Amino acid sequence: MLKQETTHLISLSLIDYKTVEYLMTVDRHRIKEVILFYCQQASEKALKAYLTEHNIDFKWIHDLTKLLASCKSVSKAFSNDKLYIYCSYLTPFAVITRYGSGRIINKFTMDDVHKAVRAMKRICNAVFKELDVNIN
Repeated sequence: MLKQETTHLISLSLIDYKTVEYLMTVDRHRIKEVILFYCQQASEKALKAYLTEHNIDFKWIHDLTKLLASCKSVSKAFSNDKLYIYCSYLTPFAVITRYGSGRIINKFTMDDVHKAVRAMKRICNAVFKELDVNIN
């Protein structure tokens, strides 16, 4: 049985994950930045849930690569180079999509969005698998 705080973070991650899935079904060309932000957030909360479950202290940061490094200290499942690449790709979306100037609007392409969704799914699914969480 997962810790209460782990379950809470997984629930928050799943809300963001499912939000992305829903937003991909609507007029996503107008909300690319929102999707990118939620991809990063779902991944961040999932990684923090894993660390919480394993009693690993972490700073409340948005850098997914640092969170992933801490996860690797517990399980080799997080040693996958692709996961690091996905984390590196998503990390900037925590800030740039929220606090960037008006210049970011329409800066991102649908290719960026599809890449971010793929990255989010790979990161979150790795965590969910390790924690034995069913997302359906």
